[in-house]
Amino acid sequence: MHLLYAVGLGCWIGIYYELFRTWRLLNRPTAKSCFFQDVFFCLSSAFITFFVFLAMADGEMPLYLFVGEGLGFLVFNQTLGRVVHRFLAVIVRTASRMLRPLLYGAYRPIKAFLSRIWQKIGNLCIRPLKKMMKSCKKGIFFSKKP
Repeated sequence: MHLLYAVGLGCWIGIYYELFRTWRLLNRPTAKSCFFQDVFFCLSSAFITFFVFLAMADGEMPLYLFVGEGLGFLVFNQTLGRVVHRFLAVIVRTASRMLRPLLYGAYRPIKAFLSRIWQKIGNLCIRPLKKMMKSCKKGIFFSKKP
């Protein structure tokens, strides 16, 4: 009976993995972010496995539980996981195509407004700094050597 629960846990971890794959469809990951996502997935899956096995098997963790969990993950990933991934990929692509014009239309005016504000702030800060640097250079150049 514990073996079937372990297979079920493996399927649930496969669903959890699909959430990470969907997140990668939404946000194109860099190598660094992909590494941290993988490490987070592995650590969180290890904690989930540990606590479920601790509760399920009274603290004993025989090898067949880990084999069952791995088997459940692989079966889900190779069968239903592919279907779920394709389905989520279609949903993400469709939603991004539909929302891109709306977001782009809202993004341009906001970007223009923020860039004007940033430029004004920059001008307020940079002009005094340029004057200070100019006077410092003159002061160093014309100063007497000790």
